[in-house]
Amino acid sequence: MTEKKKSKTVKNKNTKPRKEEDGNNGRPSKLTDQVIKDFTDAIAEGAGYALAADWAKISEQVALHWMREGRKEQERRDAGDKPDKTKDRYLKFLMAVKEAKAEAGLTWQQVVNRAAKTDPQWADRMLKYRYVTDYATIKESEEVEIPKEMSIEYLQRIIAGESPVTVIEEWKRHRLLLSELNSDASKSNTETT
Repeated sequence: MTEKKKSKTVKNKNTKPRKEEDGNNGRPSKLTDQVIKDFTDAIAEGAGYALAADWAKISEQVALHWMREGRKEQERRDAGDKPDKTKDRYLKFLMAVKEAKAEAGLTWQQVVNRAAKTDPQWADRMLKYRYVTDYATIKESEEVEIPKEMSIEYLQRIIAGESPVTVIEEWKRHRLLLSELNSDASKSNTETT
């Protein structure tokens, strides 16, 4: 019989278990300040998550996972739970993404605002977007019943492109006001006679 040699494992006294920046044992986290910066810079320029992830040299799934973890931690804190320090990086990432999305949105809004100053179509789009009930357009599949007693001036406004819903509502308010005025006038006439 041959005797097996026992292999010795040599431990390096200077080696310590690696820890992620968020406190978990294991390999170092890919969620570094540079990755956060690269990802959010791309988002602020208008990139979607997939392109931003490519730019930051991570996968989109990893970025989405980090945002989910950040949301969970935010919900925990909002519920009054004690902050989990191991989740701080995820929350930092989520907040940075939200800020970058807002920055991109404001940049686009500035472009639209400049365009709206010179092009009425852009101004019309913004009004329809911001004030949906006042500037709503009727979809082709929807029908609007225009009252037969509506005056020609209101009909001309609809033909000119104003929202039928808005014009009809205005006509109804105007008609109600007129009927109240007529009612008040007839009451005062009967009282004076």
